[in-house]
Amino acid sequence: MDQLILFAMLGLGAGAAYALLGLGIVVTYKGSGVVNFAQGAIAMFSAFVCSALVRQGVPATLALVLTCLLSALAGVGIYVLVMKPLRDASALSQVIASIGLLLTLNGLAVLIWNNSMATGQQPVNLLPGTSVELFGVAFGADRLYLLGAAVILAALLTWLYQRTGFGLATRAAAESERAASLLGISPDRIAAVNWALGCVLAALAGVLIAPISGLNVNALTFIVLPALAAALVGSFSSFALTAMAGVLLGIGQSLVTGFWTLQGMSVALPLLVVVVAIVLTGKRIPVRGTLAPPRPAKATDGRVTPVWFVLVPAVILGSILMAGNQTKAAISASMIAVIVALSLVVVTGYVGQANLAPLSFAAVGAFGASMMGTNLGLPFPLPIIVTALVTMLIGAFIGLPALRIRGVNLAVITLGIGIAVDAAVFQNYEVAGGQTGRLVPAPSLFGLPLDAATNPTAFAVMVFVVLIALTLVVASLRRSALGRKMLAVRANERAAAAAGVNVASIKIYAFALSAAIGSVAGGLLAYQAGATSGNNFVTTLSLAAVAVAFIGGIAAISGAYLAGFLVTGGVFFMLLNQISGIAQYWDVLTGLLLVATVVLQPDGIAVKNQEIKEAIRARVRSRKPARPSFVES
Repeated sequence: MDQLILFAMLGLGAGAAYALLGLGIVVTYKGSGVVNFAQGAIAMFSAFVCSALVRQGVPATLALVLTCLLSALAGVGIYVLVMKPLRDASALSQVIASIGLLLTLNGLAVLIWNNSMATGQQPVNLLPGTSVELFGVAFGADRLYLLGAAVILAALLTWLYQRTGFGLATRAAAESERAASLLGISPDRIAAVNWALGCVLAALAGVLIAPISGLNVNALTFIVLPALAAALVGSFSSFALTAMAGVLLGIGQSLVTGFWTLQGMSVALPLLVVVVAIVLTGKRIPVRGTLAPPRPAKATDGRVTPVWFVLVPAVILGSILMAGNQTKAAISASMIAVIVALSLVVVTGYVGQANLAPLSFAAVGAFGASMMGTNLGLPFPLPIIVTALVTMLIGAFIGLPALRIRGVNLAVITLGIGIAVDAAVFQNYEVAGGQTGRLVPAPSLFGLPLDAATNPTAFAVMVFVVLIALTLVVASLRRSALGRKMLAVRANERAAAAAGVNVASIKIYAFALSAAIGSVAGGLLAYQAGATSGNNFVTTLSLAAVAVAFIGGIAAISGAYLAGFLVTGGVFFMLLNQISGIAQYWDVLTGLLLVATVVLQPDGIAVKNQEIKEAIRARVRSRKPARPSFVES
């Protein structure tokens, strides 16, 4: 009994932080309709800022006040520069923009405070370090202070949004922005203030939880999952339910950690709450009244033009044959990244189903290649083929929630899957093999060695053949009747169902095919490295893969090729790093480029390039002299 009480009390701190973050997510959604996936990153960055101010001699309380003020200004800036231009964009575009903010803040934190993290810099502790005793169990008093802060803020926010003119204006804008504008309410001003308040709550949560969790970039960033789970339980509207769910989640995680030794189960608990809240009760994110209906990203027609059929393969193959070994490795990495991006084109670009954990499918392919190649002794390429078939079943199972939900709800679930698999599998020594990973046998085909280390040319050519084959599969899919049905489901599920499209089968097929393509990429990555490592498939890298896919063009095959060109470790990365040593800034640049792309060109670079080429052709044709017409007299 004493242990039960102890672990429950220890979980109060994390639970209160989840509650504060969840309250901020609800505030942001009430004001602007944006589900802010960067809430944890804002909390993380604020914790580092406050700690840095204290190290510079600023008193701790003043440092907290300054951090909250800076966070409020950042919130206003984020809305004005990023979210306001996306006010009429799809919810998925807004989510992707927040992921761009997440990647940017993570990269900046590593860039600015890398030395502090290396030396184990301690965060500032603003709460009393004394202990209290309850039922004979002693624990830190800071947990009770955190709980009190969450309860008081939940009560204040409930009063603010139910009893004040500002709260009524926020609710009016949420119901109908057009009607609110006619009444003299500025939806932009309301949204900016709510973003400022939401970021202040994130800063407060980050500073207060840092002494318990430590100044760790990923640990603080991805506490956004339990915060999202708490907000979902509160239907993104109830502050009381959100705070209560956050606190109970923290207690539940602490109890799971104390009494269940299986690694990663405490991290998976918020995912379970998310699934129960969304799947069993239907949509949990309320629909807002916007000024204009959003549209999905433009999809290219899937035609394989002579340029793509001849010139692009010739350039890739010629580069492989003429390049040095280091460049060949970068080309192989880029081609594997293209395959990952193609998996996103299928499920997100064609069907509109958000998948924020594409590398989880790639991880199945990598570990499957290791187990089947090393443990079972299957010759290449059977491990890749068999694992891809198995991963199709996994993808179809993960796609089941998409039968009831889509958009942001599905994005939350897939993010939760990525975080849970990261903790339970990638960081599990028995499964992932630790830092060295699990060995993968050197591939060979018909006696020809394809080892990336000893025969990089042959390996790169093999990856090239696989890439071309999968490109043709995705292109054929887009031009087929099934591809047209996919786009119909993406545009309007109800209209597609009314037209006779089996929406459920389309969604499950898309997830299954996407999973199989991602699995092939993971298997190739494992064979290239000669071993599997969980560090290659963590959540941050999954989000980076999603980022470059959106930058290139999430609904375009050519966009997938651009994504592979931009990926970390790819060709463009290698060339720029050799010239300017840009590697340390790459994550920040990727995040900023993603935000800029979503705001300025939401369809991606590839679609914009196609529009420019079509405009040039139209102008050239219009300048040609008209043929003389002869009229018989």
